[in-house]
Amino acid sequence: MRTARRPARPLMPTQDAPMPLDAHFARVPLIPEVSLPDPLDAVPLARALSAGGLSLVELRWHGADTLAAIRAIATQCPQMVVGIGGVIDAATYTHAVEAGARFISSPGSTPSLQAVARSHAGVLYLPGVATISEAMAVREAGFSRVRLGPVPIQGGVAQVATFHQALPDLRFIVSGGVDALNADSFIAQDGVAAIGAGWIATGDHLQRRDWAWIEDNAAAAREALADCRAG
Repeated sequence: MRTARRPARPLMPTQDAPMPLDAHFARVPLIPEVSLPDPLDAVPLARALSAGGLSLVELRWHGADTLAAIRAIATQCPQMVVGIGGVIDAATYTHAVEAGARFISSPGSTPSLQAVARSHAGVLYLPGVATISEAMAVREAGFSRVRLGPVPIQGGVAQVATFHQALPDLRFIVSGGVDALNADSFIAQDGVAAIGAGWIATGDHLQRRDWAWIEDNAAAAREALADCRAG
């Protein structure tokens, strides 16, 4: 696997630089995306993922319980970088930062979200984009890392390549349409910093609190991408 290249030139304003999370992306470019119904399961989940060799987790926004889960992981599992996905307003963004979120993604992007992101420069904001025009807009607003998705299961790799060709100085976190079978194809694409890994901690296993299975699944995903990188 090719290593990710630095952006060809800096973007202005540079809200999201320097970006310490890049070190996590470079080591293991996987972000487990998890819908966690019970915040009491947050710490066991984080420990299982960490034991499997992963250092990032994104919790999908489900209200105040998600903030409690973020707070628990941030305070009790400091080795795990916790973020939140599905944020659509500035108030939720602020509450998530206060709870301990270190990265925040949104399904789209608005001026108010961009403004609150600039006011929390130590937290990585991943504005969601689905078209090249949307990617151009957030790039112009000064964000060099974006969430691309959902990508189609068929043809998604070609879509990522098209975005990178048009906007080579953006880095993409690819989400939706990625699974254990095609993850290596996406991560091998130039411009891809990481992929959303929704298959690592699924609803059924969370409901059963099968932390051993989640740990094994995390380790398998990490090892598969390590083999891809080595090849």
